[in-house]
Amino acid sequence: MGFSKPAALPSIMVAPNGARKTTSDHPAIPVTIEQTAITAKACFDAGAGAIHFHVRDTDQKHVLDAGFYREGLEELNRVVPDMSCLGQHDLALLALHDKSHHQAHVFDLCRAHENG
Repeated sequence: MGFSKPAALPSIMVAPNGARKTTSDHPAIPVTIEQTAITAKACFDAGAGAIHFHVRDTDQKHVLDAGFYREGLEELNRVVPDMSCLGQHDLALLALHDKSHHQAHVFDLCRAHENG
């Protein structure tokens, strides 16, 4: 399955970290890419087939950064290669909200992951 568009939606998709909550809201919220990958692996092992995730800066604030999303996708692909990451399609939405130089990078990321 990997990080390409699945033929059918998985039965269980997890969204472990949202965009606004931090470890001050709940200490188990994954806020780093490494923590998100560890959480994804645990969820996959428990039966989840997909993940929707957000990336954060060092202050745990949600960021719309194509580079961070690339790192997150690469780490998730390394740790749970058979889990779908539907967040890649959310990257295209970032480009609609962020008309800066990141737009081209976001679309490149989506194309690269869709083409495997």
